[in-house]
Amino acid sequence: MKYNNIVLFSTLFSILMIVSACQSTQNLSEKATQQEIPNTKNGVILTTEKEEYKLSTEEITIKIENKGTFDFESDISVSLQKKVDGIWYEIPHKEQGFSEVGIGIIPGETDTLEVKLDDYKYKFNPGEYRVVQDGLAAPFEITNS
Repeated sequence: MKYNNIVLFSTLFSILMIVSACQSTQNLSEKATQQEIPNTKNGVILTTEKEEYKLSTEEITIKIENKGTFDFESDISVSLQKKVDGIWYEIPHKEQGFSEVGIGIIPGETDTLEVKLDDYKYKFNPGEYRVVQDGLAAPFEITNS
């Protein structure tokens, strides 16, 4: 009888581990092409408004600060990535498309963009994330509280 309980417990534990591993990446199958991305380049600094957001957050505010000597120009498209087991994965958008709208930030100026989490095909959960725009990445964390 003890042997049957051990086998049953081991089987259930294995199934639980497999299910939780699958849930941690959900539909995250595409690894980010760049694993290491700086948050600053040529005097332009990309950060999020907060380092930590609650799970109930609907949007992330990113700040683009131009401390360089040249104008910074970029489109407003951004991507979100999540770190799972030390690897960054792309979070897919609900709709594929591109943006013709751009931003320009002169030296000494700062601008912000709102990233709506509802625009992504992903059920956000606690963990490490980053916003990527124009070769820069701004890390942030989503927590339960």
